[in-house]
Amino acid sequence: MDVWMIAGILGITSFTTTMGAYGVMVDDKVKKINRDFEVAPIRNATLLGGYLIAAVVIGLVLSFLTLLAAEGYISYQYGVRLGAGQMTEIYGVLLLVTISNAAQVLLLVSFLKSSNALAACCTILGAMIGFLTGIYLPMGTIPDSVQTLVKCCPISHGVVLLRQILIEPLLSGSFGAANAPQAAAFQEYMGIQYLWDGAWLSAQSSVLILLAAAGSCLALAIVKFSLQKRE
Repeated sequence: MDVWMIAGILGITSFTTTMGAYGVMVDDKVKKINRDFEVAPIRNATLLGGYLIAAVVIGLVLSFLTLLAAEGYISYQYGVRLGAGQMTEIYGVLLLVTISNAAQVLLLVSFLKSSNALAACCTILGAMIGFLTGIYLPMGTIPDSVQTLVKCCPISHGVVLLRQILIEPLLSGSFGAANAPQAAAFQEYMGIQYLWDGAWLSAQSSVLILLAAAGSCLALAIVKFSLQKRE
């Protein structure tokens, strides 16, 4: 259960930290610094890319620090160390999740025009994100309609990928090969794997969902900034 909770924390760290990083973009609007960029010969994609890269870097650094702290806790508490293969997979997932979250938050923050609005948004989303990613309560304890909402939330798929990397190797030791049905029921109940329309949702599908969310949100953000500059 400690590892289950740690996977959830790792999944949402990049979301909350990137939102904080975009405070610079909101400050630029409040202080009218964005007008300097609008009259400069800078493409909208270049300006957005600067904000996005800065947010991704901050999100990655803090996510990796959280991962190191989590690994230290697991090693100290249980005497278990993550292998090089697991760490590489986790780094890859964290990179994908951070980019996806940064793109989604960029679109959201582009509509905010004051620091107070950003603070209110951070407070609301900070309270909701744990439920939307299924880390406050196991999936099996929430209604089916809420489970569907969680499964449609892109960030929850990043949490699922991290859980699969961190927890699935432990399932064989806990349940054994003879208890495969019980292990499958446990994975569904705890949200280690998502069951969609009677079939397990593959890791590749979760990756595609994260990529689609990143691409679509970034494209919409570029359109939003282009219309704003014309105004």
